[in-house]
Amino acid sequence: MKKRIFVSVMALLLLFAMAATASAVSVTRDLPDVPVTAGAEFEVSISQTGFFVVGTVTEVLPVGYAYVGGSATGVDDAVYTPGTRTLVLTIDSGVSTVTYNVTAGTADGTFVGTYATVDGNADPVLGDVGGQDTVTIVVNGPPQPRITSPANGDAVSGTVPVTAVDDSGEGDIAYALFEYYNDTNCNCAADDGNAWVEIENDTSSAGGWNTTWNTTLIPDCCHLIRVTMVDGTDQNGTDEINVVVSNHAPVPNITAPCGGDVLNRSVVISVTDESSEFGAGIAYTRFEYYYDENCNCAADDGNTWVEIGNDTDGTDGWSAEWDTLTDGVAAVPNGCYMLRATMVDMHGRTGSDEINVELSNPDFCIDLKAGKNLVSIPKAIIGPKHANDVFNLDPYAGEVCWYYRADLERYVANPIVKPCRGYWVFKNAPEMICVYFDDAAAAPTQSLREGWNMIGHIRTTAMPVYVEGSDADFGSITGLEEPEGTKLYRQIATYHDGTWTDYPAGSLEEMTPGWGYWISMKQNATMSGSWV
Repeated sequence: MKKRIFVSVMALLLLFAMAATASAVSVTRDLPDVPVTAGAEFEVSISQTGFFVVGTVTEVLPVGYAYVGGSATGVDDAVYTPGTRTLVLTIDSGVSTVTYNVTAGTADGTFVGTYATVDGNADPVLGDVGGQDTVTIVVNGPPQPRITSPANGDAVSGTVPVTAVDDSGEGDIAYALFEYYNDTNCNCAADDGNAWVEIENDTSSAGGWNTTWNTTLIPDCCHLIRVTMVDGTDQNGTDEINVVVSNHAPVPNITAPCGGDVLNRSVVISVTDESSEFGAGIAYTRFEYYYDENCNCAADDGNTWVEIGNDTDGTDGWSAEWDTLTDGVAAVPNGCYMLRATMVDMHGRTGSDEINVELSNPDFCIDLKAGKNLVSIPKAIIGPKHANDVFNLDPYAGEVCWYYRADLERYVANPIVKPCRGYWVFKNAPEMICVYFDDAAAAPTQSLREGWNMIGHIRTTAMPVYVEGSDADFGSITGLEEPEGTKLYRQIATYHDGTWTDYPAGSLEEMTPGWGYWISMKQNATMSGSWV
């Protein structure tokens, strides 16, 4: 009886022991806590307790996922069947944790796992793998590079830092290739037939994705900068910006006139650009003069630079004409001058050159045309006064000057030229004649006879023939009007460019410097000249 009771107790204890052994087995899975990039490799950890001698864990991977061969650690064996995505791990009871690697698919996935072992009686112990079973996937997009420096549209020079960032935020960039392109036609497109040139291929993200670009070795011009970023899955993205390389400012050189030259009348100022062959094209050249009143070759007189011209077309060279006479009269005082040429290239860079010259203009010039001219000289002149000299006549070629002497009622040929008189001058070809005034001479006068007389304008500026109530018209100033406004003349006529015009019946309204006139007097009178 006691023996039977003992056997029953032993059986009950063994049953409890077997139950305790089965409930003590635990297998759990640990997956990444953060989303995994599609196609990326990640680690799976399997932890076990309670295996008796040895056990197996069978993992069924999600659709689209794959075991990375040879990646299992801590196992006695790992057998993977790709067709069913099944991985069988054999784990010794003394190993608590094993790992294996998986290549992620393109969508979230759920792992399914079971385990199998035996208890101390060699009876099977089966169960499901617990722990984490789901992996969240983020799709690995291409890089999104953005050039952060220089800025789009910048003008750059020297050694230029070029930096870029990846706005995708995935942090999987393998390298960043930096290049430039010579945008010859400056249309912000790589369509000039040029090739992209590598600046650098940055393979280290330490310090960010960047390079340095030495722009001194390339022409000043529009350029494109491109960065191409490539990630670990060979996806790529690009960004481009447009910049202007501008290292070489224009170097203008005034080639004519020469420094120290004495100039007069109309002067053509010419300049060339002697900058590097890498310099940008010249957009325009501005020409100016400065009246160097104290002749010390410095712009320190309180005067201002005055524009002569702005040449925007250099196809025939860069030049401007400085006409120092206006209608035969000096436009600026004689004396020392500085001439400046400022070149501006397509990128806004400038360079200038200056020279010092002397201006020695005649006081007055007349444009004589081929054929007959009715002219006058407004003031007494310095130098030869014979008509042949003043008007540069060639009597042997038929050129001649005639003056009508009203007191003799006849013409005289090639007289002495005086102010207040008008002259017929016959030339075979057009010519500008110029004279210098004798400022020390007394104000001139001219005796007029009743009837027709030849007279000249008395000033170097225009003057109205007659203005009612004015004492600043020709008649008042010359004394050919009485104080009460009565004109001492009937008519004034002139001939210019082949046309006669008169006052008061015609369109003649003002007296012009250098023109000659016929005046019909009502009576004898004396015409006064003026230095004003």
